[in-house]
Amino acid sequence: ESNTGYNGSAIWAAIYEENCFARATGPSDMCLEERVLFRVLSGMHTAINVHVAMDKIGRQPLSPSRAAGVWAWQFGGEKAERLRNLHFAFIVLLRALRKGSEFVRAYDYHVTAEALQAATATGAPAPALEAAEAEAARTSALAAHLVGSC
Repeated sequence: ESNTGYNGSAIWAAIYEENCFARATGPSDMCLEERVLFRVLSGMHTAINVHVAMDKIGRQPLSPSRAAGVWAWQFGGEKAERLRNLHFAFIVLLRALRKGSEFVRAYDYHVTAEALQAATATGAPAPALEAAEAEAARTSALAAHLVGSC
């Protein structure tokens, strides 16, 4: 986030402070639930960093040596835990998708013309996908081998 100019510290502080965990001095002082939450949040931070880096690289291509240096700076040495936490958060997401797959399959994503008109009239954002695109995305996501492997 520091590379985007956006200050999300208030949001992250709220996420951490609104949970009923006592402030631990390190992982050994954390209960299981707190360690899981910490790893998932760390994975989210890492995902954001990777997306920001991808966006920057897309606008200003880096040389291979510079890209390797940025990668080592973000994820090298003791920071390798960030990648493990990203993987952990991804697995949690896939397991949640698998467990909720029946709901996701049964949910009606179709947007009626009346609902679209009402959203437009109130200034709400229009649905991002048409019904056919939403159905194709849902089917593809649920059929993916990764969802079934978790």
